Amino acid sequence: MKHTFLSLFCLAFFVNACAQSNIIDFISATGSAPVDEKIYITDVIYRDGKFDAIKERIERDSKFKQDYKDVKMGAVIDKAQLINYKSDTLYLLSNYYMPDASVSITIKTRKGVFDLIHNVDGDYSLRSLEDSYANIPEDEKKSDFLLYETIFTWNIDLLISLIKSSGGLLGSENVISATRIILKNNQILEKDIIHFEPALRWHLE
Repeated sequence: MKHTFLSLFCLAFFVNACAQSNIIDFISATGSAPVDEKIYITDVIYRDGKFDAIKERIERDSKFKQDYKDVKMGAVIDKAQLINYKSDTLYLLSNYYMPDASVSITIKTRKGVFDLIHNVDGDYSLRSLEDSYANIPEDEKKSDFLLYETIFTWNIDLLISLIKSSGGLLGSENVISATRIILKNNQILEKDIIHFEPALRWHLE
């Protein structure tokens, strides 16, 4: 059920595989397919809170309606000029809370790493990742930054090892999605997505 929900949510946000057009903003970057129209998706499967298997698939020619929240997120990101659409690699680490379909996002580009914060007034703002962890206990920060560093180098073999070692939170209502989008000349060269579950602490054996 979790992976079905996450796949639908992520596809609505990331996999609107329209014909490749000029990528000029966050919405077109997250809502368009690569030039080869192949989006590579990896699903991590759990059993009783432990890693069980990996399923890989390719999405093609799917079209989904964009959510108004995406537009608000995109406006904040583009106003800050975080992404160079002519040449950049965009990493998105999204945490979905299923009961109310809310999402929190950490974004990395050449400009740095930022959290997209959902404010009480319903709008969004950006905060540097370091500022987000200013008052977080060191062991929790070390755990989370191990995940960030693995995602933001897109070391999938290491990420799978991290997921296997750390396990999942049994009964958790949160699911994580990591996305990498490679941009060149206002086109998407590659788009990869991996879905997995949060862990109590991220660690390697």
